[in-house]
Parts: sequence; C-alpha cells; structure tokens
Amino acid sequence: MRIATAVLLLALCAPELFAGSGTSLTPIDVIVQDSSGNPITDLTPGDFDLAVDGRPVPATGLDPVPGDPLRSIAILIDDLGMGERAMQSTLAAIDVVGQSMRPGDAVAVVTTGDKSSPQPRLSMRKSAVALALNPNHRPGVLDAGFCKRPDPASSILKTLSVLRRSVDGLRDLPGRKSVVFVSEGFVPKTADVSAAWKELLLYANRSDVDISTLDPRGNVAPSLSQMDCPGLRADELSASRRTLAELAAATSGRAIMDSGDLREAFSHLMRRGSGYYLIAANAAPDSTGYHAVSIHLKRPGAVALYHSSLFESRAGDASVRIGAAIASPFALPGIRASISSRFWDDTADGATIQSAVWIDARDLTLSPKGEGGSEATFELVADTLDESSRLVDHFSQRYNVDVPNPYRTTVLGDGLTQRLRLPVKTPGVYQVRIAVHDRPSDRIGSDSGFVVVPDLAGGKLALSGIVIGKSGDTGVAADASPRRFHPGQTITVTCQIVNASSAGVDVTTSLIHEGSVLATTQPALVDGAGQADLKRILRARQFQLGEDLEPGTYSLRIDAKDRNANSTASQAVEFEVN
Repeated sequence: MRIATAVLLLALCAPELFAGSGTSLTPIDVIVQDSSGNPITDLTPGDFDLAVDGRPVPATGLDPVPGDPLRSIAILIDDLGMGERAMQSTLAAIDVVGQSMRPGDAVAVVTTGDKSSPQPRLSMRKSAVALALNPNHRPGVLDAGFCKRPDPASSILKTLSVLRRSVDGLRDLPGRKSVVFVSEGFVPKTADVSAAWKELLLYANRSDVDISTLDPRGNVAPSLSQMDCPGLRADELSASRRTLAELAAATSGRAIMDSGDLREAFSHLMRRGSGYYLIAANAAPDSTGYHAVSIHLKRPGAVALYHSSLFESRAGDASVRIGAAIASPFALPGIRASISSRFWDDTADGATIQSAVWIDARDLTLSPKGEGGSEATFELVADTLDESSRLVDHFSQRYNVDVPNPYRTTVLGDGLTQRLRLPVKTPGVYQVRIAVHDRPSDRIGSDSGFVVVPDLAGGKLALSGIVIGKSGDTGVAADASPRRFHPGQTITVTCQIVNASSAGVDVTTSLIHEGSVLATTQPALVDGAGQADLKRILRARQFQLGEDLEPGTYSLRIDAKDRNANSTASQAVEFEVN
C-alpha cells in the first residue's frame, strides 16, 4: 500500500459495478483510515481528488463498503516449503479462517504440492474452509521445509507458479482480493527464480491482489528449528523471512513472522480491509494497457491505502482470458458451471473418463432471434491433464443454441449439459478443467474435477466413479444436473463393480458429513445375477435422505470387499443438501 498521492490501481476487472451510467466508468478501490489505523467510513466523492496519467478525473460516484466489503481470499499453504511441525500447526489453526469470515466473503484453500486435488472453489460457507485440508496430512518428499527442498530451484519455481496462478484466479473478481501465503519462505538465488519472483511482485500489483505472508514457525530461535531444519543458521532464518516480508511489502499485504499464536495471526489477517470504498471515475472509453492514477484526500489526517502499480485490461482478449481460467487454481464464477467426471470401464475402449459439464443457462446471454425465440452463444473449452500436469487432451467448441419461447423456462431452470468422453490407456490421477465463455457478455466461468483411473491389470477389484441423481435417474440423466438435493428426497446411486470374482462382492454405502459417518448400510452381496458382463457389474440403488439433514456438503461412500480374493475397493462422491 501507499499513502495519499501514490499511483492507484485501475480495477477495470469489475466494470459491471457501475454499468448503466451511460459513461465509461472505472471502479477504483481504496481503503481509507485515520493516522491510528481506524477506518473512515463517511467520505463523499468530493473528498477525493483523482488524476489519470497526470490529468484530473472527476469522481462521479462513491460506493462505501465500510464494514463488510466484498472479499475474495485465497489461503495458500506452501506445503512444498514447510516442515512437518509447521504443517501440523497450520492444520490445527486453519479453522479460525472460517470462523473469521464476514458476510459476503469468499474463501478458497490452496496447497502448492497437491497434484490430485480438484480446483478449489471460492466458497462463502465457513465450514468449507475447515474441510479443505486433510487433517491427516503428512509432509512428503518435497514438503520438508525451507532447507530440505531436494531441488530448491525447481521447488521454489513450483511455489511461485501456484502463487502466480492464485493471483490470476483472483484478478478478475470484484472487491478486495487477497492471498494469505503460509510458508517458511525461500531465497531466490538462481536467475530463473529471481526472474519469476520479480514478475510475481509486478503481476500481483497490476492485478490488484495483495499478498500477506505468515511464517508458521512463529517466534522461534534457529536452535528451536532443528527438528525440521538441522543446522539452520540465524542468517538463513533471516533470509527466508526477509523474502516473505518483501513479498508482503511489495504487494500491499501484511507480514507476520514471529507470532506465537497462529490462530490469532490468521484472525488478524482476516480482519484487514475495513474502511473500503469503490470510486466511480470517468476514464477514457478507449483506454487500454497501463495507466497511472493518483489520489489525494482532502480530509485532514485521512490516509488512503491502495496498490502502487498499474492495471492491464484484458478486455477483448478472450482467448487469453479463457486460457487463464483453465490454468487458474480457482473455479471462476462469471458463468456458473460444474463438471462431474468419473472413471468407467467400457466394454469396447476399456478405461475411460466420462464427464458431464453443466452450465447454468441463467448466466448466459439469450439474444433475441426471429419469431420470438432466443439464442445462446458460448464457447466450451476442456483440458485433461495427467498427474504430472501434462496435457492429455484438449477440447474446444463454439455453440449456438436455439431456445424457442415454449422451452425458455425449462432451459433456464434445468440448464445446459454437454457430455465428454475420453479413453485413457495409463492408470493414474487425471484432472479435467473446463471454462465456459459467454460471447455476448464476455463473462467466463470455470470448474474442474479429478479422476483416479485404477490399474485393472491382473484382475484387481475396482469401482467406477459414482453417479448420483434424482429418483429414477441413471447414467446421463443423473449427470445432467448439479448434485443438489433436499432433505427427505429419494436419490439413485449407480456404480460399476469391475473384476468381481464368482463368489461375489459385499457392498456397503455410507453417508458422511464433515468427517463424521452418519449412517452405513448393512453389507449386501452383489454376485452379478442377471448381469450380461460379470466383469463389469452395474449396480443401481435408491436411498432416501433423512428429513433432518442440515444444509451443507455431504459425501456418499461405497466400499466393496470381494469374498473370494479378499480384495477391497472404495469410491466416494460429494453432493449438496439445501
């Protein structure tokens, strides 16, 4: 942040906040405080003097959000650069983030080292934060702490890459955008690391994203870090923390290095942002690229806090923005879309990844078309990546969907669905990322799902992905809608049992909420009776959800145990109850 007359970031990413004015208005966000750090919440447009590239610009409107500004926050856990003790301390304190969320906050938890997790979704539910990390996480080969990175340069570049993608995922969102980076730090020694480091600092400023840093080692002397980092010298500890301090200072964040209470540190960082304003300023309608904006506050003692860099508008560059949405670690909300992906053992093609993409038609522009109908024009892009993040398949298609008037209500209520199918030859973890671009409005939404394709060699027991839908729905019909149900509703659960022996398989189904098993069925024998293909047994069952289920995210888990081979398999699927 800078004071009073420093360069202010043009938040061109949220023009819809001031749409309909008939002029080209650019929303500029700023936090205003007094000299003691208390928020000032009663300013008017006349209290601000603005200039763009040195030319005076009138502030034509002001939207004060003094108490609870709209905030999008990414909690980035650098498990590539944290020791086991620091990681466990972080896991023990992360729930305070959810407890500190304000109305309107959207929070996502990201880790630098997890290749198999789905795209984290910015969530307004407090419980989602506590569930975002595995409480049984144990550091692996890479996440061994500041001085144990086996290939320091490569590991640091991976961390910087996730930081960059986190910034990219936030930059097009309205309101305050923040990253809380939890790490033991690093030292950019090599040329490629230094270049990536400098680019990150510049890019975060130009994207209007502040990065606060938190060292989970807390207030410790080097001698107390021997467990995670043998031989750590005082100068090495200082160097790693200096990088964290510079990252926060350069991006208008706050650095916390020596807190003895991680819960209080998280709580403090979540309290930042009061005294927040959006200023509507007249900008040149054809302005592109970077622009320097200065602001002066007329009220004595008032301090304006804002980014000191410039903003690069991506308006009109749809292909770049679609690519960024696919690469982003967040599910972008411009178009509400979801993807349901699962493994299936196909008789002809073997292991396949089957995905259903659902698009909320209410977010698409329905342009008038002859005889009272309308048309939706959008692009769907899907990338499938393997566990090494290598591109396995790329799908891109433009759609012109006619919506006759008699079907308009149905389309808006049910949405649109596109099914994707990809045979795969190699077992492993795959991720399917999708982006939907509404061409008339230029809005973009994204989502992702991950699929584990088991190794079927040797006849090992396996379960397909689970299809869960409304009563009577199976296959494509069950995939066609988001998995959202009501208490008391009857659902159909379908899966495929692969490589079952002739003795049959005992199957149980469990309902799980926030880590607790609410109910489990008695084991049921599945022996393939009446099935055409005993190596691919299709099983569909109906279950009624409890009338007393609270709103939230639930998991349904299926466990199978072969009576003859004594082998086991398990699959789970999440769904919402509202």
